[in-house]
Amino acid sequence: MITSRTNQFVSHIKQLNSSKNYRHLHYQIVLETYRTIIDTLTHRPKLIDFILTTPTHESIIKLAKKHNITVYICDDTCASYCAHVQHAAGCFAVVNFPRWEPKEKTHALAIAIVDINNPANLGSILRNAHAFGCNVIYRIGNSCDLLHPECVRASAGNLFSIPIYDLNTKEIERYLNGYNCWTLDSNSTTHLSDIQKSKHLCFIFGSEIGFKSADINPNNTCIIPMHNNVDSLNVAATSAIVLHAFSKLTPN
Repeated sequence: MITSRTNQFVSHIKQLNSSKNYRHLHYQIVLETYRTIIDTLTHRPKLIDFILTTPTHESIIKLAKKHNITVYICDDTCASYCAHVQHAAGCFAVVNFPRWEPKEKTHALAIAIVDINNPANLGSILRNAHAFGCNVIYRIGNSCDLLHPECVRASAGNLFSIPIYDLNTKEIERYLNGYNCWTLDSNSTTHLSDIQKSKHLCFIFGSEIGFKSADINPNNTCIIPMHNNVDSLNVAATSAIVLHAFSKLTPN
């Protein structure tokens, strides 16, 4: 049993949880909840590098061994030390994050996220995209770290099923040209429900203060009608409403 904080595997998880440079050097994330680890073991075990856990998580240990994944057992002190959250479950899966190369293919339902600075918002958007059948996600501008622990946690493990492409300013038109693109604007006169369900829709989400990137200047804007003088919603909540409205566009 591992009992030292200086153990290489404990230290590796600690640094992945605390250093952006270290995360991107190894291009790995840490899953810290029982459910997300079990789901990943069940559906994408090949992505897992190794597991560190306290002895109490017998189901994780058993399933990991079934897939020939290395498991290290540690005590509660080590688990608390390397955890990102205060009340950790005591189980960690170090996962190799997929690397997607952008493809010039127009999908049924896409989203583009621009300058999203809050990792929890980004993770929630990724979770919504998975839940409502989004086909691809484009990241534009200076959005926050995709590998950030708060993004991983908010996504509830839904990070691996949808391709996520990072686009620079020169690639925006090239990859989004085939879509009917829309953004949300509280001053728009077009309701979300008025948008025709075309084959290739892309909704572009930015922060509540608007788009910082001068390269994002969409012609199509729409609004989610709301009551009680509310003119905007959290970007993650907005993405859930929009994606749910158009989720039937995607194939089963």
